[in-house]
Amino acid sequence: MKRTALFCISFFLCQPAGAQPCTGQWLLPLKPIKQTGPTEAWADQLVATQEGIDLSGQVQLSHPGLWLQTLQLHWDRLSRMLTAADDVQAQTHHWLLTARQLRYQRANNTLEAQAVHFQQRNRQLRGQAQKLIHNPAEEQTQLQTARLTTCPLGQDDWFVHAQKVRVDRKAQRVYAHHARLNFKGVPLLYTPYISYPLSKRASGFLIPSVQSYQSPNRENPSWLVGIPYYFNLAPNYDDTLTLYTFQDRGLMLDNEFRSLNSWQQSVLTTTWLDDQLTGKPRWRIKLVGDQYFGYGLSGRIQWQDVSDKDFFADIPIDPLLTTASFDRRQLRLDWRPTDQISAFIRHQDYLLLRNHAANYALRPQFGLTLNHRFTNQLQGQLYTEISHFDIPIDHSRPEGQRTLVRPRLTLLAPTRWGEVGATAQIQHTRYDLLDGAPGGEISVPMAEIHGTVVFERPADEIGPGWIQTLEPRLQYTHIPYVDQDALPNFDSAPRSLSFDNLFALNRFTGADRIGDTQRLSFALTTRLLSPRGHEHLRAAIGQAFYLATRHVGLTGTLADTTPRSHLFGQLRLTTDAVLFDSTFELHDGTFALRNLISRLRWRTDRLTLLSQYSWQQIASPDETQLLLTGALWQPGRNWQVGGYLQYDYTAKVRVETAWTLGYESCCWKSELQLEETRLQDGRYNYTLRLVLTLKGLSTTGRSFARLLQRKLNF
Repeated sequence: MKRTALFCISFFLCQPAGAQPCTGQWLLPLKPIKQTGPTEAWADQLVATQEGIDLSGQVQLSHPGLWLQTLQLHWDRLSRMLTAADDVQAQTHHWLLTARQLRYQRANNTLEAQAVHFQQRNRQLRGQAQKLIHNPAEEQTQLQTARLTTCPLGQDDWFVHAQKVRVDRKAQRVYAHHARLNFKGVPLLYTPYISYPLSKRASGFLIPSVQSYQSPNRENPSWLVGIPYYFNLAPNYDDTLTLYTFQDRGLMLDNEFRSLNSWQQSVLTTTWLDDQLTGKPRWRIKLVGDQYFGYGLSGRIQWQDVSDKDFFADIPIDPLLTTASFDRRQLRLDWRPTDQISAFIRHQDYLLLRNHAANYALRPQFGLTLNHRFTNQLQGQLYTEISHFDIPIDHSRPEGQRTLVRPRLTLLAPTRWGEVGATAQIQHTRYDLLDGAPGGEISVPMAEIHGTVVFERPADEIGPGWIQTLEPRLQYTHIPYVDQDALPNFDSAPRSLSFDNLFALNRFTGADRIGDTQRLSFALTTRLLSPRGHEHLRAAIGQAFYLATRHVGLTGTLADTTPRSHLFGQLRLTTDAVLFDSTFELHDGTFALRNLISRLRWRTDRLTLLSQYSWQQIASPDETQLLLTGALWQPGRNWQVGGYLQYDYTAKVRVETAWTLGYESCCWKSELQLEETRLQDGRYNYTLRLVLTLKGLSTTGRSFARLLQRKLNF
C-alpha cells in the first residue's frame, strides 16, 4: 500500500472567484483627498514666528495628496517640514494612518510616521509598525518591525510579522525580511526573506510540493520535492519554472510557458531529468495550442513526445498518464472562408507508452466540404476525404490510403403541424493498400425520409402560458446490401448508447462499414415548454422495425434476422437548479433493462451534486457498471463538506474516492482533503492534502471544487 502526504505553502495573491471580500470597518472615516489646490488649515490656536508656525487644539490640514488631523502641528519654514504629534490621523490617496508622531516633507511629499497603525484604501492590507516611510514619487512604502494582514479590523486570524517590509506599488509586490507567519496565534513558518504580489500576476515563488511516489518497477517509494517560480513576463505571456529534487534520480527541471493573444493561445511544457538510476537523460516536450490566422484559417496542435515509453510511469509529472498505455497527438489546420466551403488537413497518431496497443495513425488526412443551398428547403453537399492509415509498430493489419467521396441532398420542409424531410446520398470508397495487399472500392447509396407531427395543448395545471407537446416521429431508411468483407476496417465501430441512434443513417460509426438496412423507426416524444419557450421536460420512447435481414457486420458477414430493435427511451429534466438526463435500452420482449446512462447535476446556493451512472451490456460477458458521483455542501455560512466516489460495480472495487472538510472566512480558507486511488496491481495510493488560502497573501494546493469540475464536467 502506498501513501502520499502533501503540505505546501506559497506566497502570492489569491482571491478565489465568488469569495466574499472582507467588508469590515475603516480605520478612519474616509476623507476626500484633493489632487491640486492650496494648503488649508484649521486650529484652535495659532502661533507664528520667523522659524515657523505652531497649531494646537483641534487641528485639521488639507493639502494635495494629504489630509491630516492632530492636536499639535508644527510647520518649519526652513526645511518645509510638517511635524504632527499627539493623536495623529492622516490619509493619503492609498493609506489611512493613525500614529504617535508624523512628519511630512513638502519638498518631495515624503511621509514618515512613528508607532503607526495603517490600512490601505482598497482594504487589501492593514497592520501596524514601529515606523512607516511613504514616498509617493517612487510609489514605495517602508515599514519597520511591522505586522500585516488582509483580515478586517477586529478579526486578527492571521498576521505576517517582519523586521523590514517594503511595499512597491510600481512592481506590485511586497518584500519582507525576517518574516514569520502566525495563523490563529500559532506560528506556521519563518523565512529570512519573502516576496509576494499585490496583484494576481506577479513574479515570485509559487507552491512548493512534497510527495511520495512508487513507480511500477520499484519496490520502495521515492520522495519528490518541487519548488516552482512564476515569471510574469508580459500581459500576454508568462512562464513557470519548477525545480524538482527526485530521490535516487537527481534534479529535474520542468518548465511551462503560456502565451495568449488575439490570434493564438498555446502552452509549451518541457521536462529534463538526468536520471541517476538509469544513467540516461530523460525528457518530455509538450505543445498544446490553438491558432486563428484570419480569412477563415485556424489551427490546433496537441503534441507530446518523451525520451522513453516508461517516462510517465517512472516520473509522476502528469497523473493522467501514470498508468496510460498511449496519448493521442494531432496537428490540424482548418479553413472555412464561407458557409459554402470548408477544408481541413490533420496528422494524428499516438504517443506509445507502457503496454501500448496497435492503433491506427492518420498520416495525414485531408477533407473538403462543399455546400450549396438550392432553395430554402433543399441543400446539397459534397464531402471528399483522403486518409492514409498506418501503424508504427510491428503488426499484421492492413495499411494504406482510403479515398472517400460522398455527395448528399437534404430536403427539410417545416410545416404548420411539424416537418417533413428526406436525405439521399451515395458513398464511394476506394482503398489503395501497401505491400501489394488487395484493395478495392465500393459505392453504397443511402436514403431516408422522415416526418414529425407536433401536437400542442395548454398545460394550465402547471401555470399560465405553459405548453405540453406530443410529437410522433417516423423515419424510413433504405441502404442496400453491398459486400464489404474483403475491405479493411480502419475506424468503424458500434454506436454508443444514444436515443438518436434510432434515426442514424448508418448503423456504425466511421466510414469503413455501411450497414445495409430497410428500417422503419418510430419515436414518440412529449415536451413541457415554459411561457418563454424553454424546454423543462422531455420524455421519449422509440423502436426500429427491420423489413429485411442485415448482412453487413464489423468482422464479416453475419446475418441479423431480428425483426425489430430493442426499445430506446430518454428522460430529461431541466430547471434552474436541476439537470437530469437519462438514456436507456429495454429488451423488446421482457422489457428488462439492457443499457443505461444517466447524468444528474443539482446546484443550489449551498449544495452542488454531480453524478454519472452507466450500466451497459447487462447480463452479458461484457457487462460494465460504473458510478461517478460527487457533492459539495455548505451546512453553515463558513463550513464546507465534500466527497467524490468512482465505484466499479462489476469488479466490486472503489476506483477512486476523495473527501474534504473546509472552513472559509472573508480573509482565509482551509480545506483538509483525503484522496484514495486504486492502482493497477490492486493496491491503493493515499494522498492527504491541506489546502490553506490566506486571501491576499498565500494559498496551497487545489480546491475540491476544481477536482469535481475535472472529474464530472457536464
